[in-house]
Amino acid sequence: MKTNNSIGKKNLLNIIYKIDKEMVTTILSENSTTFKSYNSEKDPEIYCDVAISVKHLKYEDGEEFIDIAYNYGYSEGHPLIDRTKLPNTHPFYNKSSNIQEHKEGDIVKFNPMIKAMIKMLFTPDDKMDNYLGKTYPDDYKKGIMLSLLNFWD
Repeated sequence: MKTNNSIGKKNLLNIIYKIDKEMVTTILSENSTTFKSYNSEKDPEIYCDVAISVKHLKYEDGEEFIDIAYNYGYSEGHPLIDRTKLPNTHPFYNKSSNIQEHKEGDIVKFNPMIKAMIKMLFTPDDKMDNYLGKTYPDDYKKGIMLSLLNFWD
């Protein structure tokens, strides 16, 4: 009887160790940026301030991920916000309802494409002319944010 209990305890300790080991991460880098998200009229007085925080994580098993978080604020001149729906200045305005659970951010597997997308989110608006066609910088960044939702892990 004693042997079975000690084996059970040993297995339990191994399981706990395995869980702890998988949860250990190293933050390789941490950066943040902001941009202004305008409505379709591009009124400079009415916008959503989008704050983006990015952590590049490395798990003990060697896998790397990006933890991206979004916070939102609104300009003083912004019309009153209805708490039941996103305002037209919000990056995910008029998108499907399943976006609601991801609007605060996500974790995505790190790879060269994700790295390039994050780099574009961090590019200042006035430096994006070489990368854009007839798209506004804020619309381009909103498109990147929306695309990143397709890769959440």
